[in-house]
Amino acid sequence: MGFGLTDACRLILCRHRGEALSARRVREELEILGRDLSDHANPLASIHGTLKRLVAAGEVRFIPRSKGTPPMYALEEPPTHAARSRPWPAWPASSRWPAAGAFRGPEPARGRPETRTE
Repeated sequence: MGFGLTDACRLILCRHRGEALSARRVREELEILGRDLSDHANPLASIHGTLKRLVAAGEVRFIPRSKGTPPMYALEEPPTHAARSRPWPAWPASSRWPAAGAFRGPEPARGRPETRTE
């Protein structure tokens, strides 16, 4: 993969949309995709840190679990905007498109261009 760990974690969470994943499962999925984690001294700690930053940014939801079980992370669904559920207003019948060239500026001067003498 040609991108950073943060984007790789986003990709994994997007591929498993609607499913909560542990950091270990994210690591396994990254390895399946061929992501080389050997440049990290502790890959799992790096993944946990990345997921926590995504939680702080509001992109990922943190799902705490009982003591002794790892926390889960899920992609945060974007909020549904109320305006999206309503249809667009109809275009008023009285308004028409302006005539062709209505927004054009003044016509350029014809003939030889002026030369400046200073």
